[in-house]
Amino acid sequence: MSSVHQLPRKKFLENLRGHVHQEDRVVTLVVGEVRRWASEGRDIPYVDDLTFVDFEHLNQTTIAKVRPDVVLSPLLSDAFDAFQIVRFLASFGYVGRYRALAQYLPDMAMIRSEIRKAAPNIDFEIVMIPTPLRLVS
Repeated sequence: MSSVHQLPRKKFLENLRGHVHQEDRVVTLVVGEVRRWASEGRDIPYVDDLTFVDFEHLNQTTIAKVRPDVVLSPLLSDAFDAFQIVRFLASFGYVGRYRALAQYLPDMAMIRSEIRKAAPNIDFEIVMIPTPLRLVS
């Protein structure tokens, strides 16, 4: 029996969103490397109130257009990290929730503290995801 937890991608996102909010409908902005994901053949799911944006397109216009209740991103990627995102969000006047996804962190409290100091008006939290988690379409 495999120790890998498999969830359909759409179900994983719906479950994750259920952990970061209590409302019935929440507008979520997912910041990532969307073009790279698509070029690797990954499916970008279409879920109501869920918008994907490449990090390089994260700007005040995007925030104003999407009006997210929560922003999701990896804590760290090849193109950016959560510290960069939280600084951008704060500079745009965003005061909502920002959740960064991570698998393993040796000192999560320190990382959380540093990011919260950079943007005290943003509700920041790190969401730990199981290792390994394999998403299937």
